[in-house]
Amino acid sequence: MPELNHLPGFLTENWPVWLLSTVLIVAAVVDGWKLKVPNWITFPLVVGGWIYSTAYFGWEGLGWSMLGTIVGLCCCCPPTPSAAWAPAT
Repeated sequence: MPELNHLPGFLTENWPVWLLSTVLIVAAVVDGWKLKVPNWITFPLVVGGWIYSTAYFGWEGLGWSMLGTIVGLCCCCPPTPSAAWAPAT
């Protein structure tokens, strides 16, 4: 039987990878089941990414994380014509 003495160190050293992998698997299962990813999964991951980037890379990391969030939102939620954009008649 292999020794597991180094396993806790491996888990604690790479905890962000394990956490993100677990949450993404949960999100994939929920998406496959209900065909949408709920906000209770999405928003904590976004805020957690901001916190992680700030903790490891400082204010520059927070800035890049915010930029990535804005680019992601623009890609997923492009502006669409609505009644508010229609010219008055």
